[in-house]
Amino acid sequence: MPSEETNEARLSAWLYGVARNVLANEQRGQRRGGRLSARLRRTTPVASAAPDHAEGVVTGLHLREALDTLSERDREALQLIGWEGLDTQQAARVVGCSARAFAVRLHRARRRLESALARTDQEEPLGRLHELDGELGELGTGLRLKGRRT
Repeated sequence: MPSEETNEARLSAWLYGVARNVLANEQRGQRRGGRLSARLRRTTPVASAAPDHAEGVVTGLHLREALDTLSERDREALQLIGWEGLDTQQAARVVGCSARAFAVRLHRARRRLESALARTDQEEPLGRLHELDGELGELGTGLRLKGRRT
């Protein structure tokens, strides 16, 4: 029955490829919407009589901005682990490399994300990295946020 396992592996890889493309289209749409929202916020003054509940949205925007600065390859590595919940072995199979090579790719992507988040925090004082812990989930595992490791 090795052929069934091979077919199942091929089908799984194909399915992840299709899902990856669908997610990429969705993310492009979300980025466009995010940029539009940011432009509207800059041009429209908002009076806040109640406590601002949008802090979580700002945190999400910081994460998206940081992810947008990364290469497609880095984003893919982080998303397969953090959002799809795959382990390194499975993610390596999806992208077509060894588990060891994928682990190195993931480590480097996490370091780049850490740097991008730090830059975002410096550029816009409203963003606080320690609040990203919940947003990052598995994406942030191993990142040093404000002097501590998650």
